[in-house]
Amino acid sequence: MRIVMVASECEPFAKTGGLADVVDALARALGRRGHAVDVVLPLYRGLRPPDGPLRRRTITVPVGLPPGSRTDAGDVATVDLVDTPADGYRLRLVDHPFSFDRPDYYVDNGADYEDNAARFMLL
Repeated sequence: MRIVMVASECEPFAKTGGLADVVDALARALGRRGHAVDVVLPLYRGLRPPDGPLRRRTITVPVGLPPGSRTDAGDVATVDLVDTPADGYRLRLVDHPFSFDRPDYYVDNGADYEDNAARFMLL
């Protein structure tokens, strides 16, 4: 079975708390059971992918609109997906610098980034 896990954190790549530990451990355990597991994670500033081959491709995704309401190319975002093998699963990094190339994952000067909802909807 192919399993896709979309998360804001995954140990050892991005971690602020327990979510990162759980995502990594669950992905590895499912991989050991024979499942094809993808973990989708933002490509945050400073994140270092594991050593190994990197495959990069550009895709467009609809943003900010209900399904079926897309009217023109202005309703999409262009992102790069960077794929690489990790420890028992495939890591898929979403490279969208406007959303994820920031000093912190979630906050700026102690306050949430105002666009967190939009950033993680894009993810």
